[in-house]
Amino acid sequence: MSCQSINNRYTAQIVDGGALLPETRLLLSQWERDIGVEDNLRRAQVANTLGKASRNRVGRILAAFRRRYTLDSDRLHALVLLARADALQVTLDRLLCFCALQDDPLLMDTALCLLVPTYRAGRSDITVAEVANWLGQQCSAGRAAGRWSSSTIIRLASGLLSTLRDFGLLEGVVRKQICPVFMPAEACALMSFLLYRDLSSGELVVNSPVWEAFYMTPFDVERGLIEASGLKLLQYNAAGRVIRIDYPAQSAEEYARVITQRKT
Repeated sequence: MSCQSINNRYTAQIVDGGALLPETRLLLSQWERDIGVEDNLRRAQVANTLGKASRNRVGRILAAFRRRYTLDSDRLHALVLLARADALQVTLDRLLCFCALQDDPLLMDTALCLLVPTYRAGRSDITVAEVANWLGQQCSAGRAAGRWSSSTIIRLASGLLSTLRDFGLLEGVVRKQICPVFMPAEACALMSFLLYRDLSSGELVVNSPVWEAFYMTPFDVERGLIEASGLKLLQYNAAGRVIRIDYPAQSAEEYARVITQRKT
């Protein structure tokens, strides 16, 4: 399997935002389901919900939020429910990372092409220089949307590592190191549901490359789904290569409601 996204060119948009976990949790916790995306974002800007001094900064945060989380209304409403359940913050953070990875091919490929091979090789450290070198190769191969200067590449490499650190895939302030990711059964269940909506195959869900960004093998995914099955969050059955996953809900929002009710 190629570690690179297909038919997508890389942008430097991650530099304008980062992980933005505190801001995203706050926006989700105050989200009004009945007034629409633009009205919610406008209200957050007018009321300065995020408490930022710069309007430009607020605008960049809201743009990142809109791009990552609002294009799928069912998924958005599921995230809102998770944000209001204190016991599910780690689950929410894993889902936010999942959404951001799917939104930004560069973020996804940095994880799959650099972090995962490093982790599998038994190393834990990853440097800005390594990421910058890889970014330079992508530019030379014509995968960047526009021309990136050397200073842009360095700034982007540092921003990517900081973002992945904030999402929990790395640790460290100056020296970034790969760290194991705790994946709650609830997060595993809901991520699998979102994948199943598009893939309609248990086998494809278990073997989806997005799990690798969390350093999970298909065996790890299966173990997480079996745990979720034991908690009655889903039904998981495997016979050879035939994998069947049944969920107690038809929508992501409904499923998030099931999960939050069983967790509280």
